[in-house]
Amino acid sequence: MPALVRESLHAQARYTLTLGEPVVVEDIDAETRFTPGPKWDQHQAVSGVSVVIAGTDAAYGVLMAHATDQGAFNADDVHFFQAVANALAGAIERTRTEQALRESEAKARAIVETTVDGVITIDEHGRVESFNEAAEDIFGYAAEEVVGQNIKMLMPSPYHEEHDGYMRSYRDTGRRQIIGIGRE
Repeated sequence: MPALVRESLHAQARYTLTLGEPVVVEDIDAETRFTPGPKWDQHQAVSGVSVVIAGTDAAYGVLMAHATDQGAFNADDVHFFQAVANALAGAIERTRTEQALRESEAKARAIVETTVDGVITIDEHGRVESFNEAAEDIFGYAAEEVVGQNIKMLMPSPYHEEHDGYMRSYRDTGRRQIIGIGRE
């Protein structure tokens, strides 16, 4: 059963973090690199392995396993535990990145929604992705009516008829004709 344990200063987890590489304990009674914590005795553990769960800026923690058999962990076990630790680090990193992205998007959305100027964003095909409250006031449409529609629905002739051609040309060549130029 996994346990969150605050190890003593000289415990295996601290030693592993300090060393920055896997630590294998063949026999805890012969161990001189660190002082074992109380969990070793409590679970009658004799051998163990520990690997760092490495983060981008700092370690996220240490993954450890202990066994009641002496010398229970070999090089393959170390590789397996390191692979699990790497997967955990990747999951933690993804979760943190996703949270940061959600926070950034929420801030950007709050800025766009509260600005007094009409702000409309479109995708590479000209479909409206966002339409703030000020744009609703300017154009007289609710965001729900416009989001997902082609931006040309808001344009008068001749721009309405020409817009898809401008978008296609920009996607194909990267050359701006009208795209990227503000419109009133």
